[in-house]
Amino acid sequence: MPKFGPRLGPMLGPKDVAFWDSIIELEEKIIALINLFTVTGARRCHVTELEDVEDFYRYIYNTPLTCDRAVLVGGQRKTHPPHLEGAKWVCMNNKINFVFGNCLVYSFGIDRDFTFDDEMDNKFLCEVHSFDPTIGLKNHQRSPRLTFHNLGLSNVSDPHARKLKVERYVNILKQLGHLNSTIDYLKVDIEGYEINFLSDVFSTNPNLLKNVKQIGMEVHPRRGEMTPNQVALWRHFQQLECFGFRLWTSEANPIKRTTFMVNGRRRSCCYELAFESQAHRPKLR
Repeated sequence: MPKFGPRLGPMLGPKDVAFWDSIIELEEKIIALINLFTVTGARRCHVTELEDVEDFYRYIYNTPLTCDRAVLVGGQRKTHPPHLEGAKWVCMNNKINFVFGNCLVYSFGIDRDFTFDDEMDNKFLCEVHSFDPTIGLKNHQRSPRLTFHNLGLSNVSDPHARKLKVERYVNILKQLGHLNSTIDYLKVDIEGYEINFLSDVFSTNPNLLKNVKQIGMEVHPRRGEMTPNQVALWRHFQQLECFGFRLWTSEANPIKRTTFMVNGRRRSCCYELAFESQAHRPKLR
């Protein structure tokens, strides 16, 4: 037991201060060491902090996987510059085992563009659940296979809010009876709130992702260098990798006014990313 220095009235003496400073410093080191690892389900994931913004962009532009049957689904034609806005890449090769007529799609973020959802319904005969609390539509059955929910995805539960109703991913799965169902495609296009969604899932229910085959997600790193969004997304990219997801395609928003310079390179406000779960690949015999 350390000997404490003499007290100066109600104040700590110099030796007391030095002792408690050393305890606090040791505690901070232990916390920092623990934070290098996050438990993802039964996995222990090594997660490093973002130290160089170029590492963030190298990850986005370096896609280790390829898909020999990549299909661009949905989107609205734009002319300045020519591109499809709102389209999502879906891998439909034999490895991913995407079965027409027996597929389940969750689509978060519509903004009145149902082209992706309608195509997954009409062309591929999937059961589709579309979510968006910002476009003034009530819950309705858009088609026999496509259901619209006036509900947003977040890290909090507020399904009875007067304006924007939001719910956590785990509760949405429970309410729709899909807690143990395979999600063939999870689309997340929610204008920055993808961070709230990922933070909630990885901190509370990471095993929910074990049933997801593919994730198509627009990420918003924000303008600048080492922004809070870049730091948070860097952490979540590593957690996705730890949980078996690999990035197979990425595209920057092509509209020039949404771009900016970082370290002499032109970067974008938003990137369309597509991840494939390696857990759902059939094992080779």
